Order: sequence, then C-alpha cells, then structure tokens
Amino acid sequence: MLTVLSLLAGLLVTAFFLLGPQWVDSNANQVLRDPGRVPTPETRALHAQLIVGDLHADSALCGKDLLRRNECAQVDLPRLIQGGATLQMFTTVTK
Repeated sequence: MLTVLSLLAGLLVTAFFLLGPQWVDSNANQVLRDPGRVPTPETRALHAQLIVGDLHADSALCGKDLLRRNECAQVDLPRLIQGGATLQMFTTVTK
C-alpha cells in the first residue's frame, strides 16, 4: 500500500511540474484582443526617442518559440519589434 501511495505521489508531483507552468501561463498571461487606444502622433514621436526595455520575461519557462507570435506568451520577437523594444532581459527560470 505504501509503494502504491509513493508512486501516486510521485506521479502527481511530476504532473504538477510538467503541466502546471503551462496551465498557469495560458491562464494568467492571456492576450487580449482589444488593441486599446490608437496612439497620437505626439505619443509616437516620444516613443521613437525612448529606450524601451523589459527587465523580466519568463518566456523560456514553457519552451516557447520566441521567433513566432505566440497566443499565450508574455514576450516574443514579433511583439518586441512591433512595440519598438530596444532591450529585453531573459531571466533565469527555475521551477
């Protein structure tokens, strides 16, 4: 009985660490379809002068392809280019 419980506990822990991060990412980091307000010409001019940086991204947590636009992701290269980002920090991910 103890062996069966140990195996079951091991399976649950493994499932948690393999499936948990993807589930949290897809539910907590949803991409909204509302594009928001259109920036004014003054806002675009200011944005072009700024150094835009993101100092934290967990994109490597679930093995996302950063070269293509992802449906449930914080950061990918197409979004960085579209947003005019000049600095992106990919942090060390631990589970």
